[in-house]
Amino acid sequence: MRNPRRDGLSIVCEWTVTPLVNPDGSLIAVIAQGRDITPSSKAERMKKEFTSTLSHELRTRSPRSSARCSSSTLGVLGDVPKDVSELTDVASATASGCST
Repeated sequence: MRNPRRDGLSIVCEWTVTPLVNPDGSLIAVIAQGRDITPSSKAERMKKEFTSTLSHELRTRSPRSSARCSSSTLGVLGDVPKDVSELTDVASATASGCST
């Protein structure tokens, strides 16, 4: 849900609503807590774009050039685990050149 901040910027929030009830079960109040998920929304969009690009490359290029192209773009998303890094190094070493 998009919400305006005090400074006028619009952010994407995830809301949690918790009812407060007394011992006899009557509703006393409701606590609503919003959390800014703008950064995680951007990261999710980047992952989807990466996956879409990779899927397209795998369908339209030779397997070797696809492996090299995809391995060269993994670092864009941040640090990768050591085992993934080792696999991409092997893919880069054995694949032919990548032309974009």
